[in-house]
Amino acid sequence: MQTLLVLEISTPNCSRSLKDVAFVPGRADFYIGSGVRLHIITTTAGLENISFDEALADANIAQIYDVKVPFLDISRLITNKKAINRPKDIIDVMELEKIIRIREQKEKS
Repeated sequence: MQTLLVLEISTPNCSRSLKDVAFVPGRADFYIGSGVRLHIITTTAGLENISFDEALADANIAQIYDVKVPFLDISRLITNKKAINRPKDIIDVMELEKIIRIREQKEKS
């Protein structure tokens, strides 16, 4: 069993802390109020050889209220979805690859 030491979530509608929460390695779900679901994944198919720090360094950051939220880089997300290979992931890969092509075309313009 692993432990998530501290997670602070603070938005205008939600201000809570999870401290020393035990969870089973792999995946864990927590509902922290106001309909907010926190999904923690400790291993990711297709990305087993990439450290958290490497993934974080390449992450895209979105500002949600006052919180900066890192999202997996699109190329790594595609790698993950190809490794999982469920029907919905195959569709996601096609759409994500379209996004990459659109971005590349914009960069050339």
